[in-house]
Amino acid sequence: MKREYIDIFLLHSPPEKINIDLTLEKKINQTLQSGEISSFGVSCRSCDDAIYYINNYEFIKHIEINYNIFDRRAEKKLFKLARKNNISIIARAPFANGMVFTKNLKKKFKNIDFRSKFDSDTKNWLKKKIQNLNEKNKSFLKLYSIALRFCISNEYISVVIPGMRSIKQINDNIRYFKLGKISYKEIKKINNKIPSTYNKWK
Repeated sequence: MKREYIDIFLLHSPPEKINIDLTLEKKINQTLQSGEISSFGVSCRSCDDAIYYINNYEFIKHIEINYNIFDRRAEKKLFKLARKNNISIIARAPFANGMVFTKNLKKKFKNIDFRSKFDSDTKNWLKKKIQNLNEKNKSFLKLYSIALRFCISNEYISVVIPGMRSIKQINDNIRYFKLGKISYKEIKKINNKIPSTYNKWK
């Protein structure tokens, strides 16, 4: 990569509550001390995993977790613990893996795309929630323009990383970001219309 150091090194989606091998833990601490990496974190599959890593490994300074208008489990289970331990939160999937775009609810994804595993019940739940947000509410007719801003409006989140697969998507995300945070009134409206996360999501 032709870099003298890495800012944040993330262990990506390790198996559930796996113990970090002592050899690896020693190597991580060595690279932190030498300055090869500035800080270390874990990209977690669930809030429970994130809590496990925070409670068991002091060298972890960042947690990456799913967070979006449809999945706010981290608000109740993780954010305050992370702040107490001076750990930053990296929010991934702000567009709910692209599902805020209604065209994706109808799309048939290739088998290599993990979204191909979204069953009809999941898609129907998402569709109903989108309709609920849009109902008699013109400000939500372009939900995707709200989704990214919803995440950056949360004080517990340090970084939001949306997926981008084209120059247009990059430019769109920049445009949404420049619109700034959404109001507390809008956040409350979203929370009221989507009071809970889909029951099949861990």
